[in-house]
Amino acid sequence: MRSPLGAALFWASVAVCTFAHLAILRSVAADRRSVAQGSPSVPHPRGVAELAWAIIPAVGLGVVFWFTWRAIQALP
Repeated sequence: MRSPLGAALFWASVAVCTFAHLAILRSVAADRRSVAQGSPSVPHPRGVAELAWAIIPAVGLGVVFWFTWRAIQALP
């Protein structure tokens, strides 16, 4: 790695994105619980589809972070 500042920025972005995705997953889980307690006249979201749309970007971002870290480590 060329600089400690680069490593700090990389890990800070990993932490922020992890926190954001955990908040997204938490909101999906909370929405699924509130639908169970809601009124029957309110349309119910598709739980599996919403969960997939929350997990797929998190996995994709993890892959991007992995390849970025490998590229940073390969720098002279």
